[in-house]
Amino acid sequence: MSFKLSLQVWLADSYDFAKNLSLELFQCPAATQTVRITVREQVYWLWLYVGSHLSLEQVEDEARAVEQLHQNGVKVAYPICRKDGKSVGNFGDFLAVAFASVDGSEVKIPTTEQAAAFGSLVANIIVLVAL
Repeated sequence: MSFKLSLQVWLADSYDFAKNLSLELFQCPAATQTVRITVREQVYWLWLYVGSHLSLEQVEDEARAVEQLHQNGVKVAYPICRKDGKSVGNFGDFLAVAFASVDGSEVKIPTTEQAAAFGSLVANIIVLVAL
């Protein structure tokens, strides 16, 4: 079974998605691979943590931090729960998190300063969640 077909089956089994979903994989050299999921006309995003140095608990902490931002009215792509009620799951050797889609503006190629600022922000959020 192909990777894409395996992923479609896993998504339909793990989430309340129809089986006729479409996927678009974005190949980029990063610690995560991004997949756009379209179910009917609704768009979601899946992050697959590839060979990640992050543990399940760390990825769950990140998902909880983003969910907290969403609950406090910040317009973010928040994690959606799987059928088992969890935000983070395993797809083979990958940790996987699906997010709702939100309108926003895309930064095509972040500058070094933008990447550093984003990394610092995420690190601060993770520290706050851990407190």
